[in-house]
Amino acid sequence: MSEQWPASRVATGRSGVASPPSSSPSRPALETLDGLLAQGPHGQLDLAFIDANKDGYDAYYERCLRLVRPGGIVLIDNVLWGGSVANLADKDADTQAIRALNAKLKTDERVDLALFAVGDGMTCALKR
Repeated sequence: MSEQWPASRVATGRSGVASPPSSSPSRPALETLDGLLAQGPHGQLDLAFIDANKDGYDAYYERCLRLVRPGGIVLIDNVLWGGSVANLADKDADTQAIRALNAKLKTDERVDLALFAVGDGMTCALKR
């Protein structure tokens, strides 16, 4: 982990996670998440934040849900997508991906949800 994030290193150490996640913007998100899962912190993280390629949101969500503990939170940014998700005529791939994830979240019994209607919208999924 980069030394620019010493507080993260301390918090990760206290959590019992053997190796803190690395900050590598050049790695694809799925590769990073799969790497974390391979390290074994299943169900140990308190928080995961998703703000990446919209067409990958469902895959990111599933992996993050495996990483957070019961009572942990997955935050998902841009869930209102400028209001586009409510416009069914909008067939943009990113819009459809966010719309599909929103529909999935609504019926996902693994989490309790809250939507923060600030900015572009943020969903808070609390793992049961």
